[in-house]
Amino acid sequence: MGFALFISVDYYVRKYVPIEVEGIMATLSATDARKCFFDLIKGAGEHHKTYHIQHRKGGVVLLSEADYESLLETLELLSIPDFRSRIKKSVKQVKKGQTLSMKDVFGE
Repeated sequence: MGFALFISVDYYVRKYVPIEVEGIMATLSATDARKCFFDLIKGAGEHHKTYHIQHRKGGVVLLSEADYESLLETLELLSIPDFRSRIKKSVKQVKKGQTLSMKDVFGE
């Protein structure tokens, strides 16, 4: 059922609204977004679609709350000094089998 909804929302947006797809984000005018606003909300909220809505006073991006929270969390993690290098080091340790069990770490 969710897949059918995805197709119908996408079909409606593409059939009735001129939409330009670039990469992972569809672009449309504010006027066109207004015509199918609730379908755009469904596409973003239920199917993690992202929309770039253009207006003469500036563009906006419509994305799900979950995707927005994930983006903020990713930015926060990447702002930690040496985070990426520590992750890479940890991955190498796992590949070499240099790991500890939960019992070793927590004594349970």
